[in-house]
Amino acid sequence: HSKQKTARLADLIGCPTGSSREIVQCLKTKPAAEIVGAVKFFLNFLYNPFSPFGIVVDGYWSKNPVLPDHPYKLLLEGKVQDLPWLISHTTAEGLYPAFDFYSNDQHLIDIDTKWNEIIPFVLHYNESVEPRLKDDVSRQIREHYLRGKSTSLKIPII
Repeated sequence: HSKQKTARLADLIGCPTGSSREIVQCLKTKPAAEIVGAVKFFLNFLYNPFSPFGIVVDGYWSKNPVLPDHPYKLLLEGKVQDLPWLISHTTAEGLYPAFDFYSNDQHLIDIDTKWNEIIPFVLHYNESVEPRLKDDVSRQIREHYLRGKSTSLKIPII
């Protein structure tokens, strides 16, 4: 859905939405603050999805791709640079956005009553799960993690 999102962003900040070339040329003339300011129109619940614009594999259509194929496939085929890298983890990884949800009773009520609408954006599967399967995936996630209970401040943060 990257093309659709890009066209929507272009429209929001007054750029043409015709060809990709026109969009890119116009976006390059816009201040970063104006582009970033338009991101709020892509957030469906609080600050979710956290990253409304994800990476795009552009090797299928670009003459000079930044990401020519899926990273997993590039790794398997050895088409990556052998560079040192640093990784880390934290015990409070879920603190954000969980704090936003727990900081306001209405947020939990909204999540509970509009689960199938909200949770695909929070968990970033709105665009990766087929629309006909989305409600079932949402139901399975709810059952697995909440086990029939509603979202509430009475459920401890894990």
